[in-house]
Amino acid sequence: MCLMNCADGLNGKAVASYDQTNIFVLKYAAPILFSTIDAILNFEPFAKAFFQTFQTKAVLSTFLKVAYVDDDRVDHDLVDLFQAPCRQPGALNAFISVFTGDPGPTPMSLVSRCDDDLPLDVIWGEDDLITPVGAVVGTFFKDLPSTRSNTTFTLIEGAGHCPWDEGDDARGLTTARILKSVLRKAQ
Repeated sequence: MCLMNCADGLNGKAVASYDQTNIFVLKYAAPILFSTIDAILNFEPFAKAFFQTFQTKAVLSTFLKVAYVDDDRVDHDLVDLFQAPCRQPGALNAFISVFTGDPGPTPMSLVSRCDDDLPLDVIWGEDDLITPVGAVVGTFFKDLPSTRSNTTFTLIEGAGHCPWDEGDDARGLTTARILKSVLRKAQ
């Protein structure tokens, strides 16, 4: 199984309602914050102005530099890759939906739905500032190999939120593990 944290707004909203969350900020302050964001973004003139600002190259570059440890990795091509969908019809509505929509299941509940014999290989960036390894989701996955068979957890040194995209070691490790898993299934 391959899970990638692709929508932190949704993930954060879902984790705030996670039954086992005992962190005060997540349990009490986060729902107020998310409700406020929902209300603001559901006011279309504000949402449109916010989106226009958010999609600029300068702002996207700033956000990407939080996701990537190596600022040099955030080049014009990467920023353009993230900016291109912002120019598509419906982009504003998609943006609003990401932050105001149903968060869906938590990563923890997704794992609980999987058969224990399904291999799960978790690769995490040590310096991830968006979903830190020491926060609720990171701690869950870091501890998972002790309670679930066929599960590994690898912390990639010097990598942030996108460890598979930050260095040759992480890319090679990710690719090798995926191929090994596919070959095992094929035999």
